[in-house]
Amino acid sequence: MADIDQYILDDSDIAFEYELQKSPSVEVWQRYIAHWEAQVCEDGVRSARHILWLYERMVTQFPTLTVWEQYIGWFRRQYKLDQYLDTFKLYERCINSVKGPLGVFAVEVMLFCISTFDLDIIMKGLQLVLHRCNKDEVERIWNIVLGFALEHVLPSEEGPNNIDFSAFNDRNYEDLRLDIYKLLFLGGDQTEIEDDEEDEDVDKWTASLLRYYLQVANEDKYDETLRLLIRTKDIKIIKECFDLYIFNDKTGKNNRESKKEYDFDLYIYYLDTLDKLRLDKDYKSVFDNLLEKYPQHRVLLTLKLADFHMKRADFDKMEKVLTKALSETVKTNEFIAIYTYHVNFEQAYVETIFDEMRDDPEIQVQKKWKSEMDDHLIILGDLTSRYHLLVNDLKIRQNPNSVSNWLERTTLFEDFDKKCEVFVEAIKTIDPIKVKDKEYGMLGKLWCDYAKVYWSNKSYEEARTIYESATKVPFPDLQDLEIVWHTWAVNEFQIHNIERALKILRKALTVPPSYESIIDRFKSENRRLPSQTILFTSKRLWNYYIDLLESIPTIDANDVIRAYDTLMTLKLITPVGILNYATFLKQNNNLHGSLQVYEKGINMFPPEICYELWTLLLDEVMEPAHQATKERIRELFEQCLQQLGNTDININSIYVKYSDFEIHNKLFSRAIDLLMSGARRPYTNKEQLKQRVDLWESAISKCEEFLGPDSLRQLLSECIQELPNSKAITYVLKFTKLEMSLSDYTRARELLQYGAQLLPPIKNEELWGLWEQFELEHGDKSYYKEMLLLKQKLEKEMKVDTEEVSKGQGNVQFVASSVKNQEAKTNPDEIEIDI
Repeated sequence: MADIDQYILDDSDIAFEYELQKSPSVEVWQRYIAHWEAQVCEDGVRSARHILWLYERMVTQFPTLTVWEQYIGWFRRQYKLDQYLDTFKLYERCINSVKGPLGVFAVEVMLFCISTFDLDIIMKGLQLVLHRCNKDEVERIWNIVLGFALEHVLPSEEGPNNIDFSAFNDRNYEDLRLDIYKLLFLGGDQTEIEDDEEDEDVDKWTASLLRYYLQVANEDKYDETLRLLIRTKDIKIIKECFDLYIFNDKTGKNNRESKKEYDFDLYIYYLDTLDKLRLDKDYKSVFDNLLEKYPQHRVLLTLKLADFHMKRADFDKMEKVLTKALSETVKTNEFIAIYTYHVNFEQAYVETIFDEMRDDPEIQVQKKWKSEMDDHLIILGDLTSRYHLLVNDLKIRQNPNSVSNWLERTTLFEDFDKKCEVFVEAIKTIDPIKVKDKEYGMLGKLWCDYAKVYWSNKSYEEARTIYESATKVPFPDLQDLEIVWHTWAVNEFQIHNIERALKILRKALTVPPSYESIIDRFKSENRRLPSQTILFTSKRLWNYYIDLLESIPTIDANDVIRAYDTLMTLKLITPVGILNYATFLKQNNNLHGSLQVYEKGINMFPPEICYELWTLLLDEVMEPAHQATKERIRELFEQCLQQLGNTDININSIYVKYSDFEIHNKLFSRAIDLLMSGARRPYTNKEQLKQRVDLWESAISKCEEFLGPDSLRQLLSECIQELPNSKAITYVLKFTKLEMSLSDYTRARELLQYGAQLLPPIKNEELWGLWEQFELEHGDKSYYKEMLLLKQKLEKEMKVDTEEVSKGQGNVQFVASSVKNQEAKTNPDEIEIDI
């Protein structure tokens, strides 16, 4: 009763106690507590200890979740986090006394536990509530706890995601040397060293939490959770969870077959975990399984295995692994990674022993270390000296049909026998059909280089055997085959065996019957037929064959002619070949034949080439030595103009040449008419307009020289009407000066008036200057005034582009002069005006 006396202070307390004895209920307890809480606030008679006493009695009598929530809520408001352990004990008592599911109250418990930042409390709270919640509440609770662990506990660095073998070469070189030193001279296991370094960073609490979570998580959460588990660095729990949830090994029988496929990097971290735990047997089992399942990651696994052997100081096995990998990899970046790793290791190994021998006299006298250093120096030297050969091996593995790689390989050996072995291996390996387009010609060169090895040693018969074999290879492209035949012939010629060279070329260039159908079939088959079928179409061989024939002073000219004729029949001759053939015939006094060569060749080429050949032909035919008739020469000129007249080629020189020919024959009018016929041709661009203007200029110049003023007037009149305004002005001025020279001032003034209307005055300053000078010398005030008025009028009115108008509608109407001739006379009204 002494305890009761501490709390029951007045009659109201006794009344509440009596009521609780008579009819106990939660409502009575709540009124009782509220009465005492009021006393705490009003007069301080009561303290929190009194309220606590009532709550304890209430939850003892009514241990419901609602009552407990009211009690814990009051307690947390009263004491906050100062006494969080006592608060947690209340939660613990509540959960143990309340029956049935906790509902959202479980979430409240976990939020409280998280707010304490006490990892033990959080784990106890989690274990306390999980088995009293439904599925949705369990998921929410785990999200809360895992979110807390991720934000506040788990190390910030990420676990492995996209594992890359480049990480091996990113290792600090000095760290590598230190590791080798510990392995060689301290006798330590590298995995023990790593374990000691990592113990401080292990997050055991999160590891335990994630292991607990994996027990209830869905399978689709395994990947994400295991990645978080990796970040804890607790390798024992990591292995345990990987065994259970990746390899499904719940029997302890070391099953290494994954039930479900996970990302490769997870398996790699599991491999690293086995390495750190020194479970070598398990490591090799998993390694072999991954190597079979993920061949695309062979290089990374190889470097892992090499690192594994290095940590155990098993350097011989490490060397074998790396050497084998260098000879098998087919990717450039993988080769670089393996090679760099190997070289760095060997260099670090040698330097470590060298430095230790230098600094420690006891080691200097031990033959073991000198032998070790020498062995690894040999390996290092071999790696560096054979680098280009190793790279070439890689290229050939990447594409065994790449001729350029084999050609490169032949340059890496100086020894005769080894070089020949490379050529033989290349010839056996390369499939001509699989050679890429960009390497056409290289396979033929490879055969020739092979023959050259023997030819250079004057083993001519062996080289000829190789050439003969090469001519039977089914090259898909003609380049390769013609290189073989051409090189063979050139070599024979260089040792003065000209007859054999000619025999080789004649054999190669034999034209089969129905050659046209053979060529068509080869083209339609898209190079599926061997190039031997069209070898006779090789321009390179034909040109060399003809060059050889022409170089022999005693050769029968008919042999050369037959070769040229065949070349033309096959339509293989080039413009230079036409010129050479014509020159050859001319040198052999067959002038008629040389002209026929030009005539035949003209129709075989595009207009640009035809123009050049026509020029050569016309120059040749007009030479006196050919004794061609005038009619024959005119016929050729006409054919030339007809063939080239409708092309875009500038044939002004042909018109001029034809005109000069007629002038030479004293046919001046015809010569000028020829130039005018060219000038009258329609034009579609500025370049063609310039060509027409040049012909008008040439016609006017020759008319002035050979025909006189009357013909010149007629020619200038037509020229001014044919050309656009900007070009016609020049000839208006020339026409004006002609009339002035003939003293026909009226006609001159009319021409000036006409020319003034072709262009705006600002663009026609030369004409206005000439007109002003003309009026000053030959006019009077009225004419001068009319000139000025016209100029003012044109300056205002000529807003349109008369150049465009002249193209669309023709020039301003031009009236030709009806005056045939007029005597020169002075102007009696000429005055001087001082303006």
